Amino acid sequence: MKFPRCSGILLHFTSLPARFGIGDLGPCAYEFADFLFAAGQKLWQVLPLNPTGYGDSPYQCFSAFAGNPLLLSLERLRARNSRIRSDSAACGLRRMKFVREQFFLAAAAQNIKRLVRFLSQVPRPPLAVTT
Repeated sequence: MKFPRCSGILLHFTSLPARFGIGDLGPCAYEFADFLFAAGQKLWQVLPLNPTGYGDSPYQCFSAFAGNPLLLSLERLRARNSRIRSDSAACGLRRMKFVREQFFLAAAAQNIKRLVRFLSQVPRPPLAVTT
């Protein structure tokens, strides 16, 4: 397969400017994507998006399937869920991390319920006992 020549950038979401300390998947990410398009860039390569592990390295993460809760946009969460207080912009980094982690935990709990329901419907072969 032949690929046409193109250009782009390597930039992690946390390097974007944001209202809450580090960049996230919020409005700044969309504005940057629009900027790349206007500049004629075709590629945006990002580093791993999973939670950082030992030594805060995204390459030594605890799960290859989890997303980093620090990348959730509080602005977009608040727009979708009115239960998040409007003064969340004034909260500290600990509070933001807590809100994002609670969001992921709630999503994980729903997925675990679905998984348990699925596993309960899957026929299991009888256990073979060897002596």
